[in-house]
Amino acid sequence: MRMLPPSTALLLPVLLALPGAALAEAATGNQGPQQKIQVAFVLDTTGSMADLIEGAKQKIWSITNTMLDVNPDADISMALIGYRDRGDDYVTLPHHMTHDLQGLYSDLRRFTADGGGDTPESVNEALEAAVRGQDWIEGADTRRIIFLVGDAPPHMDYRGAPRYSEVIAEARKKGIIVNTIQAGDDPETREY
Repeated sequence: MRMLPPSTALLLPVLLALPGAALAEAATGNQGPQQKIQVAFVLDTTGSMADLIEGAKQKIWSITNTMLDVNPDADISMALIGYRDRGDDYVTLPHHMTHDLQGLYSDLRRFTADGGGDTPESVNEALEAAVRGQDWIEGADTRRIIFLVGDAPPHMDYRGAPRYSEVIAEARKKGIIVNTIQAGDDPETREY
């Protein structure tokens, strides 16, 4: 049973739909392997998101519902990573891949905006937690997607920290599609 928050615009039906071959198999009654979809939502939970976080959480849940509606027979698991910045209560707060989407929704609702203090945030660390810190299933029958939702660019001045370009390159090697959803209108964020 899905208990849904107020709906927002549906996104990405083409990206999230089953491949054409899988649809043809379903139409002819052939039982091919079940489509697997893994998604990690990476959410900026710093203080600058205070006026934006509720809308961001609604957008995340809207994407979740679109996936469920467009792929009703798929094996869908999701993860959620909240991030802030060094010196805050946490840099990343991961909730690992799960099929318990109602539990994930509860985790999502508990995120609040706090901390930060400067415009760049620990985006690089958050992407690393999504790409390297989750149990991604390998194989051509699994669609792997990350949605990065935030309003600030990454800190590029932290020594020894991962760099988003390296993490994105690893995501490509693993077949993970990385999408970004900008909250707010910071032009520097748009550049990254």
